[in-house]
Amino acid sequence: MTSEKTQAQAQAPATPPQPSGQRDGYPWRRVLFGCSVVLLCWGIGLYREYQETADLRIKQVQDWAFAKIWTHASGSCAERVDPYRRPLWSEQIRGNVLEIGPGLGESLLQLSRKKLGSRYVALEPNPYLHEALAENAKKAGFGSIHYDLLTCPNAAELNTGGETPVLSIVNGTLDGMVPQYVRDHAPYDTVVSSLVLCSVDNPQATLDSILELLVPGGRFVFIEHVRHTDEMDLSVDASVYASGSFNIKAWGWMQELLTPIWSLVGGNCHLNRRTAQLLDDMKGWSSVRYTTLSKRSISIECPTTISSVHSLRQIQQFPPLKAWLQSLDQQPISVTKLSIQSVDAFKSGKIGFIKFATDAHCGDRRIPGIVFLRGGSIAVLLILRTHKKPRVASYLDPDYCVMVEQPRVAVPDSKLQELPAGMLDDGVGVSTAVREILEETGIRVEGGDLVDLGSAYPSPGACDEEVGLYACEKYVTEEELERVKDRLGGLSDELITVRLVRVCDLWRQTSDMKALAALYLWDRQSNEI
Repeated sequence: MTSEKTQAQAQAPATPPQPSGQRDGYPWRRVLFGCSVVLLCWGIGLYREYQETADLRIKQVQDWAFAKIWTHASGSCAERVDPYRRPLWSEQIRGNVLEIGPGLGESLLQLSRKKLGSRYVALEPNPYLHEALAENAKKAGFGSIHYDLLTCPNAAELNTGGETPVLSIVNGTLDGMVPQYVRDHAPYDTVVSSLVLCSVDNPQATLDSILELLVPGGRFVFIEHVRHTDEMDLSVDASVYASGSFNIKAWGWMQELLTPIWSLVGGNCHLNRRTAQLLDDMKGWSSVRYTTLSKRSISIECPTTISSVHSLRQIQQFPPLKAWLQSLDQQPISVTKLSIQSVDAFKSGKIGFIKFATDAHCGDRRIPGIVFLRGGSIAVLLILRTHKKPRVASYLDPDYCVMVEQPRVAVPDSKLQELPAGMLDDGVGVSTAVREILEETGIRVEGGDLVDLGSAYPSPGACDEEVGLYACEKYVTEEELERVKDRLGGLSDELITVRLVRVCDLWRQTSDMKALAALYLWDRQSNEI
């Protein structure tokens, strides 16, 4: 048995070793690789064949995604930008205006309407932001909204008639073919952009178009985020680089690395743009002025008796304090330390007032640094008329001004008569004014009825409060006038009574600074008209 088995084994042919790729019986790897190559080539071919349509679809998806993201992110961005943007917008923007990339329209709320011309053109290339842009334009007091028929879908259905100023919404950019509507309404007294030059495809072409669209002597007003600066930027105070220059360079490198990815999800935003250098190198401007802003290091000291009730984080998040700290970057005032002395909150627990002492210097001189922080407010000179008549000076005006009478402990006076007023909680003067008038007097007015008289600081030596002053003329019947007299208004603990005072007697009957300032500004505006 043993010999037969051995012989059979010897006669069997030797089986050669199988190649490694054929051990499974089928070349799956080669098939999968080949299919991948075919699919890739097919995709490239389809893209080339339908490139225009594909690019359009991709842009629509990017615009939709960015609109969703920006709707949620714009609030925190506005908190950081508004302390710088508010004074710039209210003081520098005037006449007929072209704004590129207004987005949701938050910047419209910072404008001084009395300085605007009859038309404001908003050039926004993302159609998913147009609805919110129109809503904020109405809040800002624009009389009507007009959509460009050539670039905005459903423009004929959306267009509304109304009074000036008119805000026109145009879909397009300035770095390619400038929309015909923008050219037809040129030249402009002011071109404005807020965090936009970072996201245009060709910033140089955009700046060239801006220069072309401006009137001689016109101005381009902008606020922009740029690549992290370095020691060569002479607009930055040298003390910023006293330590940590490597950190500044590292941030610049990081921005360069992140830009390719960030631009895909951030509405084409480029973190590494050197906008100031583009402006400096560009010919055609009579002058170029800009300031590079940076945060300063300020320590906040808070005693345990306060921090045990209100955490340091709560204090740091107090909006008026954040705005005050950011505003320091625009002034040659140095502050290195804040010592919190008191914090007062409303019944809801929300912080309402903070008092602190500062170690403040202007140049090399120490300056008084006690601050009572409460944020801004608004007041409205509301005049009720029963008949239309030519406007006359206030000391001759027989019609009635609405005042609210309430006890004020700080004065003290149990029957102090003031203009309807309130704290600026949401940062929007017009909407706050409309709400306060309704709450305190029961009278309903529209945002478009309000006239912006400007603003004033009642006590700039110690308090940050900036009072926005508005005026409103409302025509009522004799019966409506009688219903307003001696009406109880306001919240239950405010003890407010509505009083009607003749405009010609107002300066004699009140010591309210807001009323006297508004009356004076109303008269000045009447003289200009």
